[in-house]
Amino acid sequence: MHATRPRREPVGHEGLECVDLLARGVDFRMEILGDGSERASLEGRLAGSLGGRVKLLGWVDERGILATLRRASLFVLPSRRESLGVALMEAMACAKAVVATSVGGVPEVTDAGRCALLVPPEDPNALADAVATLLADPRRRADLGLAARARIVESFRLDQSVARLRQLWKEAIAGGGRPGMRASGGS
Repeated sequence: MHATRPRREPVGHEGLECVDLLARGVDFRMEILGDGSERASLEGRLAGSLGGRVKLLGWVDERGILATLRRASLFVLPSRRESLGVALMEAMACAKAVVATSVGGVPEVTDAGRCALLVPPEDPNALADAVATLLADPRRRADLGLAARARIVESFRLDQSVARLRQLWKEAIAGGGRPGMRASGGS
């Protein structure tokens, strides 16, 4: 259900807030990718009823990420802060339905939530509600996954990104360092 981009900084506890799903009778399995200084604490939290449901996979290479995403029913990104969200974009490119917190660049990547379910950060009830909703509705998961893939293909292609960046640099150079500003002639 859950995959995050491998990283070497601390792995947080945010995804484990979905344990509320157990109280709701939702059957789920979760895989968490990444490693960090909080791993021992996470392992301690997993010792109880979550032990068989949540796996900490640690650092995973690109092939492992792809394999994990292929297995997943959906992707959860419960970040407190997030820049552009490369892991999010990878999951969307794999046509996975997404539940994510509405932080940083996430709303931009998900087209203001048109191709994902967005919830407020640090709201475990909203996160659990969204996950439970998608786990119970395979058709909606599939529709969101297809919309997510289309969003990535249409808006985040490498050639388009390079062209936009090239244009911004041209504008910055022409405008004396400020994109959107054109240099005026003469002095």
